[in-house]
Amino acid sequence: MRIVCAFTAQYHPLARASHEYLPGLERVDVSGRNDSYQELLRTLWDERDAFILIEHDVEINDRAVKQAKHCACLWGISPYNGPGLDPLYGSLGFVRFRSQLMEEVPDLFNAIAALNDSQDIAQGHWRRLDSRILGVLRGRGYEPHIHDPVLQHHVFRDQCSCMTEHEAFPIDGEGRFRP
Repeated sequence: MRIVCAFTAQYHPLARASHEYLPGLERVDVSGRNDSYQELLRTLWDERDAFILIEHDVEINDRAVKQAKHCACLWGISPYNGPGLDPLYGSLGFVRFRSQLMEEVPDLFNAIAALNDSQDIAQGHWRRLDSRILGVLRGRGYEPHIHDPVLQHHVFRDQCSCMTEHEAFPIDGEGRFRP
């Protein structure tokens, strides 16, 4: 099963360290354009091979990886704390999609492109991509299976969403890690 990490220059050191032990991890730089992330997902979806996706600010653990690889569900998500420090149960931070789901919903990204859900965020933009995927799949009768949580290292309101004490890393005005 492919394991892909979508990253930008904001690849958080704690998340990166947790990814180092994954054999065969493919790191894909999605910082080129605002739609690079969606294009990566569209490519993976069109290949119809099961894959695990990890975002660059998510710290994973062995249990989460084993669940993602071995759970029989079509769509498995490991939640993590997000804005407001509430758990996100429909995100792309650490998610696994099975081939069967891609075969049953081959037009996922065409359906997303047809959405008119925001005037302030362009189609294909990485923001709201998770909620757009969630909305289309739920609209087709699918629900994500929730796995054990993972940690996200994104600073919200001067606090890291992982809710643990660790070295402060440089962040920009929006709370994103800056190397």
